[in-house]
Amino acid sequence: MENTFERRPWLLPILLALLTLILLRPVWAATGQALDGKDFQGMFYPLHEYIRQTLLSGELPLWNPHQFIGHPIIGNPHAALFYPATWFMWLVGTVRGLNLSMVFHAWLGAWGMSQFLRSFTVNNRKVSYVGSLLAGVVYGMSGWAAARFYAGHYNLFVIFGWIPWSMVAYRYALRRGTWRSALPGVIVFGVMLLAGYPPLVVYGGLALIALWVLHIAEIEGTTQAMLTAGVFATLQLTVIGIGGLILGAALAVPAAELTVVSARSDADLSFANSFALPPAQFLSLAVPNLFGNPKVPPYYYWGADFFEAFSAYAGLLPLLAIPLAFRWRWRANWYFVGMIAFGCVWSVGLEGALLPILLRWVPGFTLFRTPARGLFFVLIGMAGLTALLISALQTSDATERRERLRPIVRRWLPIAASIAFAGGVFFSGWYASASHVEPMPLRAFLVSGALTETSIIVLGV
Repeated sequence: MENTFERRPWLLPILLALLTLILLRPVWAATGQALDGKDFQGMFYPLHEYIRQTLLSGELPLWNPHQFIGHPIIGNPHAALFYPATWFMWLVGTVRGLNLSMVFHAWLGAWGMSQFLRSFTVNNRKVSYVGSLLAGVVYGMSGWAAARFYAGHYNLFVIFGWIPWSMVAYRYALRRGTWRSALPGVIVFGVMLLAGYPPLVVYGGLALIALWVLHIAEIEGTTQAMLTAGVFATLQLTVIGIGGLILGAALAVPAAELTVVSARSDADLSFANSFALPPAQFLSLAVPNLFGNPKVPPYYYWGADFFEAFSAYAGLLPLLAIPLAFRWRWRANWYFVGMIAFGCVWSVGLEGALLPILLRWVPGFTLFRTPARGLFFVLIGMAGLTALLISALQTSDATERRERLRPIVRRWLPIAASIAFAGGVFFSGWYASASHVEPMPLRAFLVSGALTETSIIVLGV
């Protein structure tokens, strides 16, 4: 398969497109049927239909008199008037246009992440096409991405699709080392701002800062050479940020003015922490549906509230890649492990001690009311480690592969499968022993099924 990609690299985005179309067939194939995410229904479909109807009537959509006591559309980032996908919705219809836009940005994010991983090297060779393909799948087709459909987070998902390309652009600028090479980063950053969800743009900026740190760590040579390269990398990142702000000013400036008077501008620490991830929810990274599923009756989801922010399941292979990263000690591994660590600490809010520091010292961070979205960084880290692991296995000889994988095959996986299976038996027994009591402990039965399913998957691995 790798040889096929080497000869025909254009097959990678095509294969990711086919996988995206298969996964999201109910979204793009449904003619005239709206997605049922609450933000889709309550915000995006009505807002964009009003904009479209206003334009068709020959007027400019500057003011919306139908919500609250009226509000300016141009200052509403969710309207994203200057983003090209919004224009597409005006042409083909709001429902179909928004549905197709979601599919397009899922593929865009998957392809971008695969391209980003191709910029790294493993054993003096570029990350393999197969590894980068799996990284794209992990990123664009994970539980974190799927939760955006459940919640209806349209603007957030659009920027989610662009963030990998901002990292590709910055890596490109760092490799070329010219002022002109920063131009793609400026364009991508500006487009992200125009897409209309500034908080996730800031998350993308943090990912670029982490890349800056990696670049500094990779510089070799004299102290003067390292200092010169570090200063230039800083200036390039500054150019990307300022240039992007100028390009996206049509939305950034009015949105900033509206944000100053918004109800969320004075959120305090306790309010922000109310959307933090309970540590127990980390179990759902390994066992999907451990706390139920909000779309599956009759018991639905019974975990901590805010399901859409707590879901980030990406499969067991990315989780296995985390401990294996410590057996192949490349600098790139530390970048992705650091992303996972930062995401975990940030997502738990006060439990991680990072939230009060950021809220106190970073201006405007009180607007970030959902620390649990820090799982986004965990997703980037798992996608990256998956690609590096697969590439390392492909470029290692049989003896090295045996040595690296022996602890997993002989200890970690059997122990994990045994624990999951024992948990399945325990909760099944709990259900059986109390099935004559009302109300029946049916949640125990569902947990038993989820644990047993996980043990079977681990044995398969």
